[in-house]
Amino acid sequence: MSWIWQAVSNGETVFHGPNVGCFRLLFGLSLLIKCGVEWRRGHHRFFDPENYIGLLYATRRSHGKWLNHYVWRSAFFIRFLSSFSIFLGWSVTVAAGMLSVALIVECIGFSKYHAQFMLLCSVSLIFSESASRAFSIGTFYRSQGWTDFLAQSAGARERVIVPLLACLPLMAMYLFSGLHKCRRPFLSGQIAALALTISEREAANRKGIDSTLPPRLRGALITDGGVPRVALQMMMHCVVAVELLLPVGFLFELSLIPAVVAGFALHCAFTAFLPTTLLHFSLACISTYVLFFNPLVVAGVFQ
Repeated sequence: MSWIWQAVSNGETVFHGPNVGCFRLLFGLSLLIKCGVEWRRGHHRFFDPENYIGLLYATRRSHGKWLNHYVWRSAFFIRFLSSFSIFLGWSVTVAAGMLSVALIVECIGFSKYHAQFMLLCSVSLIFSESASRAFSIGTFYRSQGWTDFLAQSAGARERVIVPLLACLPLMAMYLFSGLHKCRRPFLSGQIAALALTISEREAANRKGIDSTLPPRLRGALITDGGVPRVALQMMMHCVVAVELLLPVGFLFELSLIPAVVAGFALHCAFTAFLPTTLLHFSLACISTYVLFFNPLVVAGVFQ
């Protein structure tokens, strides 16, 4: 079995390794990309009085009067500041707590699956001991050189509960996502074909984002009328199979590397379909992969 499940079964509570530090770096980067993409798309203005979403909530009052443009914009800037702090490894516990509150506001106001997953990952960092030490800016300034910096990061002490809290939501997300996609609209390629058609149609208005597939590849996947071809249908079946098998692959050490390769390829395919929409989500998912590897093996890479 993978080292996490062995540690839990043996009653171990701590380990030494840079796994959480690597996870924090990649996860912080995904958070910054998310903030940049959403700033460009105007998400911080969603609840402004002249905005449609703000008008909709003002009419329905489904969450009370507290969710207004002041709260929404404040939560957005808190997300950016806490994401930057997490990326640098500065006061990670406080930053993760602030990020969790801001993501809760986002999930209430404009819920998205990737925001819910990032919320669970940020909660895991609240309990971390090594997130502010491994590969952090503070450790870099205190170290006696690059070698000492890597050595301190590689030997950082961490609680077993931290990778467990980050890995379990990832495995559950893959499992339930695969089960949810076992339906004719997805397996037939209709949903993917519709997404490609819409992104192509709106390419001029959206300045080319999320429509980067070469015309030749797009023609191999869907017809000019937006009908999915056999190749796209086969891809959708492969997506479901990989998502259902990934949680099993992460359980065992022998199947870990094939599972990581398959997961990386899966998220590369997702990102190729909708680059700016799914880049930060894919990076957040991939960042958790390092937590499945044995800490001694990861530490050996940096020593």
